[in-house]
Amino acid sequence: MKYWSDTMFLFHEKTCAIQLTRGDTGTLNFDFQMEIDGEAVKDYAAVFHLRKNSLLTYPLLASVPLEAGELFISHELTKDLKAGEYLYDIEITAGKNVMTYGPYPFIIEPDVG
Repeated sequence: MKYWSDTMFLFHEKTCAIQLTRGDTGTLNFDFQMEIDGEAVKDYAAVFHLRKNSLLTYPLLASVPLEAGELFISHELTKDLKAGEYLYDIEITAGKNVMTYGPYPFIIEPDVG
């Protein structure tokens, strides 16, 4: 389950795309339901990765740890990026197990200022 707390910030449920205006902030909450060896896992670490979408390679632009399942996208994260489509994923680590949510589109809209 995911939900956001800002009106200028969009999460598209069908495509899992995140969309916001360059330099805007947003908060998105994730509740990952995971099982390892048939046991529900609640103790995990998750890190958001933002990557440039450049066809053959995907250079890392930013890494943001989630706090209690919450992703906060700060002004600094996108203020200097060009408008366009990027990629994001979330790396989830539980014990010695690593899983990846994504990659999905991260769309930055231009601002007028």
